[in-house]
Amino acid sequence: MITRLVVQTFVWFGVMGALMFVSAGTLHWWGAWVYIVVMVGLSLTMGVALARRDPG
Repeated sequence: MITRLVVQTFVWFGVMGALMFVSAGTLHWWGAWVYIVVMVGLSLTMGVALARRDPG
């Protein structure tokens, strides 16, 4: 279950990152990098915490 969560998170934010950077036309958009790193970190932290608390 944790593996699935990690894979889904990275795929989802990979797609979001691709959309942001393609529309910006550059990889040098530091705000997008900060957003992606923070959101991946928070998503994984909350997902793992919730999966451990209620594996249901």
